[in-house]
Amino acid sequence: MQFCTQCDSKLVKSRNGQKCPKCDKGELEQLEIQKNNEKKASIISSENFPFEKGSYYVQKDVRKKLNCGIMSGINYNQEGNFIVIFMNAHELNKQETNPYLDRYDSETGLYHYTGKGLKGDQTLTGVNARLASSTVDGIDIHFFRQHNVGSNHEYVGLVKLEKVIQNLQPDEHGKSRKVYEFLLRPVE
Repeated sequence: MQFCTQCDSKLVKSRNGQKCPKCDKGELEQLEIQKNNEKKASIISSENFPFEKGSYYVQKDVRKKLNCGIMSGINYNQEGNFIVIFMNAHELNKQETNPYLDRYDSETGLYHYTGKGLKGDQTLTGVNARLASSTVDGIDIHFFRQHNVGSNHEYVGLVKLEKVIQNLQPDEHGKSRKVYEFLLRPVE
């Protein structure tokens, strides 16, 4: 540990070497402003989205790059004002590992995406509410789909919310509960 020769304060690491927080206050404040500006410049938005439509990605890498949570299927990025959705593949007859009955309807071209909530009736709060109001609020929705259990996720691209419906599905314990299904259409 090093200390300032002028005031005996503990020195802190900066890009330009060790600095004293008291004696070099102005320089440190300028470095902090520069750091914040660089962070703002690196904020991801729909205009500079770092993934290519039709390409496949490791979900963990996507989550890290887009500042998504580690588990949730619906993720809101406040800085970029967009939603990221992960649709995981599952076997429709075995719900032990995934109680969500998400699916793609090839006749309508719509993805049926089940809202957040593993047990009991779902509510239109939190990310469910944000997704339900995405069209009105002008929030882009980026959609990633896993085609096979254990595989990488395809970046489908932007989708738009067509409709929200209520349905019955089993929860994580197999009990029937009300869920919200978000009908999503890919944006061409």
